Amino acid sequence: MGGRPLGVVASLANQRDGRRASLAARLCGFAFSLTMPLALLIAEAGRITFDPTSLSQTLARIAFETEALPIGLTWLIQTSPDGNLGYGDAQLFPETPALFRLIIRLEAEEWKAVLDELLPSASFADWIEDTAYGLDLWLDGKGSLSQVSYDLTQLKTQALSSKGLRAVRIGFEVLPPCTPVQISAELGDASTAPLVHELLGLPCALPLPGAEDQFYAYAETVPELVEGVRDSFTLADALNPAADPSTELSLESARGALGWARALTRLAPLLPATLLAAILVLQVRSWAELAGRWSPLLEVGGLIVMVMALGRLEILRLALRAVPEGLELIREVLFQAGSGVAAEMVWPLLVRGAVALVLGLALRAYAATAKRRGNALAGAGLGVAAE
Repeated sequence: MGGRPLGVVASLANQRDGRRASLAARLCGFAFSLTMPLALLIAEAGRITFDPTSLSQTLARIAFETEALPIGLTWLIQTSPDGNLGYGDAQLFPETPALFRLIIRLEAEEWKAVLDELLPSASFADWIEDTAYGLDLWLDGKGSLSQVSYDLTQLKTQALSSKGLRAVRIGFEVLPPCTPVQISAELGDASTAPLVHELLGLPCALPLPGAEDQFYAYAETVPELVEGVRDSFTLADALNPAADPSTELSLESARGALGWARALTRLAPLLPATLLAAILVLQVRSWAELAGRWSPLLEVGGLIVMVMALGRLEILRLALRAVPEGLELIREVLFQAGSGVAAEMVWPLLVRGAVALVLGLALRAYAATAKRRGNALAGAGLGVAAE
């Protein structure tokens, strides 16, 4: 019978299996270079999001070191097309306060100045910390959102003090000056002093001395406004002010989804580790070969992680280009918040990237040394055989 010898057939089969193993190892290496940076990013995001201490630090950085809060308030405090309060504002003020005519004109810079006057930093820091630890307990099923409360008494006290007066002044100074035509149209007879409701209804600021009367007309509305604000509220009140059962179900669904997300962030580093192990199984037969296979992967992955950390703001800007036109304030809020999160992640990512890069270089040096040693031994063996 004709045909190839069994040894030749076995050799060809081994070659095919070897090529397949080599291709699979290369694919695993390519996948590792892509998934390692992503896995480290996911794990770091999970640490910030699901560790209450890290979350508290990140939220404090966003609140105190970025413009996210004043820009967010600029977007939130806005009127609907018919000039009434928007939904979010109506939760705070059942009726439109006179001061709202000033509030809606505030830009981020003015909001920052108002917050500096009214919001005690210590109280706000406590709110952030209570929120972070309360969310962690809620996520573990050990607490409820109603257990996270926010005390507004200090804020109300500040509003009734000279600080509140300065905050009203900041808003008042945003009003454009009235023109003679506006004064005539709004107030009519200039020989009589305008009434308080007329002063509050002006869309502009009167010239002196009338401007001071107009300013104090706004200032005198503050006590009534403060009296209508509750002394405290809970996180449950903020997320579900109407106690809607469907919203409760949505919050429970969100808790389940967050639980899965937390588990995935903790398991994310296992994927690149599994790919490295697959390369070891598929095509590595010695420590030197292991070092040679792993070194470029760790070098490339480490460099990508370091580039991501250093270029975090540009990457964030590129990602936010997906926000539709007309939502510039939303884009800016996301950028400010994202920059705060990125600042919290930058050093851990740089350290991990540098460790991967150095480890890759060390493995490359080991592989090169082992190769030289092997060549020297082979040369010495040939020399002995020749003798």
